[in-house]
Amino acid sequence: SCGVPPRPSTDRGRIDPAEACEERVRGEGGQRVRLGGLVRRLPGATLTGNPRREVRGITHDSRRVQRGWIFAALPGQNAHGLDFLDRALEAGAAAFLSDRTRPAGVDVNWVTVAPPRPATANAAWALAGDPQDDLRLLAVTGTNGKSTTAHLISLLLAASKIPNAFIGTLGARFPDGCEEPLERTTPEATDLAPLLRKAVDAGAAAIAMEVSSHALMQDRLAGLRFEVGVWTNLSRDHLDYHGDMESYFAAKRRLFTDHLADGGRRVLP
Repeated sequence: SCGVPPRPSTDRGRIDPAEACEERVRGEGGQRVRLGGLVRRLPGATLTGNPRREVRGITHDSRRVQRGWIFAALPGQNAHGLDFLDRALEAGAAAFLSDRTRPAGVDVNWVTVAPPRPATANAAWALAGDPQDDLRLLAVTGTNGKSTTAHLISLLLAASKIPNAFIGTLGARFPDGCEEPLERTTPEATDLAPLLRKAVDAGAAAIAMEVSSHALMQDRLAGLRFEVGVWTNLSRDHLDYHGDMESYFAAKRRLFTDHLADGGRRVLP
């Protein structure tokens, strides 16, 4: 994982990139933001609690809640985030963000918004200091070839002297040489925002990213606008999730209808 400058290794007096990257703290909170100001960035959201309370991070995973963070209690396929309310409270959550109202007897700052995933994404960008504003975003979607295409884009950017990062199935790679494994091809917004911040802090001016149909359907990229969108192909896959090819196509298409910047370029097969 990544987050601090490299230091010389003790055995040869040379920089050991692997050792340096291991020192970095994954998922460390970003800048402190007052809840009132944050909620104003979330359309349709209402705050029950103290608008002056400062928060410094957000996560959708109750196991990763830190003191002073927001826990985004999202609906899932098998459970709802509020099933883990007690765990998040014990970990020191300063606020909750959910599509459900605050339960009776719970005394904690509460942001209610529906749907909750776009709001979670926009809160994540804000708490990371809006790193997307300092990056040229290039996305690749398609059933096959995403990793290869995004990797080639990263290499072409580097050959053009544009420092860049890569995010996808192969993990995250930053221009300072650090690499980080990822659980998903396109991370949840609460995981993606710190990666974008790390990319900027490592000197990246652009980022080549694989974008999955799941991420598009689940609004993990809400609020992001891509300068270039690439579609490699479409074949039968993930129908257990999407149901049919028409729905699968519609999910992929959202990269171009919902997330392409004004004047952005489409690259189609």
